[in-house]
Amino acid sequence: MIKFGTDGWRAVISEDFTFDNVRLVAQAISDYLKEARKVKFALRVIVGYDTRFLSDRYGQLVSEVLAGNGINVILTDGPCPVPAVCYTIKRLGLDGGVMVTASHNPPRFNGIKFKADYAGSGTPSITKRIEALIGKNPPKAVPIEQAKTSKMVQVEDPIQSYFDFVHSYIDMNLLKNSGLRILVDSMHGTGDEYIARILRHTSCQVKTIHAKPDPLFGGINPEPLPQNLNELISLMKGDGFDLGIATDGDGDRIGAVRSDGVFISPHWILALLLLHLIRYRKWTGAVCKTISTTTLLEKIAHKYNLPLHETPVGFKHISQLMRTEDVLIGGEESGGIGFKNYIPERDGFISGLLLAEIIAVAKRA
Repeated sequence: MIKFGTDGWRAVISEDFTFDNVRLVAQAISDYLKEARKVKFALRVIVGYDTRFLSDRYGQLVSEVLAGNGINVILTDGPCPVPAVCYTIKRLGLDGGVMVTASHNPPRFNGIKFKADYAGSGTPSITKRIEALIGKNPPKAVPIEQAKTSKMVQVEDPIQSYFDFVHSYIDMNLLKNSGLRILVDSMHGTGDEYIARILRHTSCQVKTIHAKPDPLFGGINPEPLPQNLNELISLMKGDGFDLGIATDGDGDRIGAVRSDGVFISPHWILALLLLHLIRYRKWTGAVCKTISTTTLLEKIAHKYNLPLHETPVGFKHISQLMRTEDVLIGGEESGGIGFKNYIPERDGFISGLLLAEIIAVAKRA
């Protein structure tokens, strides 16, 4: 049985996550898009993938099936983080996106996330419909080279446009002369050296470790938890860094380490970012948290007279609220955080850069 969990379908490579099953899921997504959108013009979808074993090939398979169903595809030209895929949906007004990733799961897993036209995770009703369509129609596919020749599949790099947005969202003037020393652990995932590139023209000194893609993730799970961040924590203990940032395998979650090597709980990160948005940005709006996230957020919301929403586990529930309410921040216990004036999705890079803003403000005071 192919089932979508809290954020997509994940399975063990070569057991359930096979070429045939990926084609079945891609066909079901194609059928869902044609059924749900009901538009006269051609649908457009972005397909991205992470650094896992054969993810690039699975991304091609998904693109071949989408193209075989008459859907135009933007296929990323390399491993790409979820935030960049989702931002591209919003920027270009696409009908959705598919991300080949198993996020933070062990290396033997891979998976597929479906992102809807609102640039966030598919709602439970959407994923249930996709599940119901699996196997209803045999996969229709166009060979990738033929699809490229006909322009049904176009290979593009969405990263620079994403960087441009990040530069407009983060207070680059604040960071420009801050002189912060930042250590980044990309955990061999899609994070690459992107934070260093974003901060290239500032006085910040950024060192990145584990930037090289590795399907085995250096023998650990690409999840930003203390047990997986030994090198980051060790280097933070005496090398004079102001902040340590870790992004998970597909770049939508954050882990952080203090200058003294102490891991900062995602609960604390959420509280710190909420206070920063209120006090420094002067932003208002509702606070959204999953049921397993710290009650400290409730106290902050109460102090500043902000609405509070509590949801079941899974960011897709927060995403739904972000589309219908004026939400300032929404977060979960695992380090996935979304923000106002953006997309209803998590972003590990913006989360980390906002932490850098906090330190820059403190240093300036």
